[in-house]
Amino acid sequence: MPVILLEAGGSARTLDLKPLADEKLLQKYVVENPSGLPFEDIEEDVRLVIVGKDFPAGNGFIDALGVDQTGALYLIETKLYRGTDNRRVLAQVLDYGAGLWNDYRNRSDFLASLDENAVRTLKRSARQEVEKQFELNPEEADSLLANAAQNIVDGRFNFVVLMDHIDENLKNLITFVNANTVFTIYGVEFAFYGIDEESMLAIPRLHGAETPKSTARNGAGPITDETFFEQAANTVLPEIVSGLRALYQFSIIEADVVKWGGGLTGSFNPKFTAVSPKSLYTVYADGRLYVNFGWLGRTESGRMAVDILANGLRAIGCELPRDFRERFIRIDAAWWLPRIEELKKVFRSAGAIVPK
Repeated sequence: MPVILLEAGGSARTLDLKPLADEKLLQKYVVENPSGLPFEDIEEDVRLVIVGKDFPAGNGFIDALGVDQTGALYLIETKLYRGTDNRRVLAQVLDYGAGLWNDYRNRSDFLASLDENAVRTLKRSARQEVEKQFELNPEEADSLLANAAQNIVDGRFNFVVLMDHIDENLKNLITFVNANTVFTIYGVEFAFYGIDEESMLAIPRLHGAETPKSTARNGAGPITDETFFEQAANTVLPEIVSGLRALYQFSIIEADVVKWGGGLTGSFNPKFTAVSPKSLYTVYADGRLYVNFGWLGRTESGRMAVDILANGLRAIGCELPRDFRERFIRIDAAWWLPRIEELKKVFRSAGAIVPK
């Protein structure tokens, strides 16, 4: 399928595929742009943070080690298609998983090695990174990383093979493995198109999510409205549960679709399709609410919604950081519960955008 670039003034040109010559470009992309990987296709609210690089495991080193907001672990291996044996790619990533499982039966040993690696290779600790990216307090960050360490003990991994091309044989192998094991393998295929001598357009495609398993992220069962509010009742005060029900009912009425997500802590994710294919906000059963600025800016109508959300939130007393447009801004129940009616008006205004 041709990729066409529309330029200012109405001119258009077809972009040509540009094969990568250096695998390190893929590695650099993963570490610096984890949000550019299409992991939200796995489950609605998945966001990834890289917490390790060249991490020792088995008979080699994992190119990148990531966690999502539930503590699910992602072992990422980058390869160029040219000259790569599909079977050896899968054997290599499985060897990494076996190495982690064998070497880190003690969770504290893994967490100590992870921090040492992160500080050395990423110039920041794993806890600092998850605190910043997921807007967690230190105790919440420690709990998330403890979940990641427990997933190693339990042998629950998400293996990610990132390549510039994935052929049908490897897709079939991925599908077979995912249908018959407790762990999950994803293939992320990047097609690169040259724009000019210095710039490229990257189009990612995810393979492997078509064989879903409730164990893929953390072993939790599927989230429904019943399980969500059961979690809430066992986690937060009754007045917060009432507020969550009010936000859910508002979302059912106002949004085009509401998707369930999360893992150990369930979430609901309202989508306003005229604004963005992604959710406007995410609400967790423990009372956390995230305004999803970070992925709304991918569309023109989404960028309009970002401005409306920002102005509306500031008008009701919410302070936003300078880089809020690239962030997923956390709002706790203690703040939004007494302002729930004003918050609904802000969400309603942002969701009512009509594209030009």
